[in-house]
Amino acid sequence: MSVKLPETQKAVFLSSFPGTPEVKERPIPQTVSDDEVLVKIRASAMNQSDNTVSRVPFSFLAAIPGFPQEPSPLVLGSDMAGEVVLVGSSVTNLKVGDRIFGGCRFGKNDYNTFQEYYKLTAKFAMKIPPAMSFEAASTVYLAFSTVVTGMYLGSGLTPPWAEGGKGKYSGHAIVIAGASSSVGQYGIQLARLSGFSTIIATASDKHTRLLKAIGATHVVPHTTMLSPSSLSELSPSHPILAVCLAITKEEYLAPALEVLPNKDGAIMMSNFQVVPKVKEMAAQAGKEVHVCPMMGSPNFPQTEAFLLAAYSAVEKYLETGDIVPNEVVIVEGGLAGIPRAFDDFQEGRVSGVKLVARIADTPA
Repeated sequence: MSVKLPETQKAVFLSSFPGTPEVKERPIPQTVSDDEVLVKIRASAMNQSDNTVSRVPFSFLAAIPGFPQEPSPLVLGSDMAGEVVLVGSSVTNLKVGDRIFGGCRFGKNDYNTFQEYYKLTAKFAMKIPPAMSFEAASTVYLAFSTVVTGMYLGSGLTPPWAEGGKGKYSGHAIVIAGASSSVGQYGIQLARLSGFSTIIATASDKHTRLLKAIGATHVVPHTTMLSPSSLSELSPSHPILAVCLAITKEEYLAPALEVLPNKDGAIMMSNFQVVPKVKEMAAQAGKEVHVCPMMGSPNFPQTEAFLLAAYSAVEKYLETGDIVPNEVVIVEGGLAGIPRAFDDFQEGRVSGVKLVARIADTPA
């Protein structure tokens, strides 16, 4: 079935590095590769990483694998939910009209999500449960991809969808720092599915009810991360097997290593750049632990197969309610409201929720 597409669309661009995002017109792709779909985006969630991109020099971005090496206007956006409008000739898992969610291929403008239409490799798309809104579904891709790779890819832990993985870690404890973040919230829910008897979440007190509702057994102040003895006292009967740093701060690294066992524990970090340092710290402390970066994209050879399995699982978890999306706060003005909303991230006004732009709210 052919679909008549408009020729141009609105998109949120970054034209200087660092710089101020702005809404501009750009062409709508009229064709896709054999293994791709074109998606009409209905909702796009904002992430702290989007804000970070707008505030760092280009040299920082150019160091990311696969990113263009010369500065040029960049379409922003990492998360989306929408409808398939065009299907590549070899795609068998999707059809026109399917409601899906997914994410970006960072640095490639046709594949980023702060715009009205974008391209997506079909195998990386996930279908939205019938009862779920586009807005809720748009909160899942990046945060889930980020935390699930850290928790289970190279950590020595069996994911809950794998044979023997569900409930496997009963009798053990996990610490999740920065638990009210999107990454932290999905981490809590995965830890619950993995059976951890004690799930210690560090967060502001105002998030206690939310975090306990999704699986945390203890919600304690962020400063507790600086006291290994306090963390251990929260779980006297269940040894701490893993520490998930959904927010990675320098001062958390040594305490996180201290609470882990001398062998076979795992530390997962949202900042992959500190991995070499943490490995060195672990060696100096005599700790034979897994040091695991979070890698929120299936577009790397080391993550593709793992994340395809994780995406199949999360479709089911969302349908059954075993995993729930983040709470949504709508950005006024659709795409036009995104540049203003970056200031909310920068000034610390986003906490425990996901900012989402409805594309249809964008002024003509």
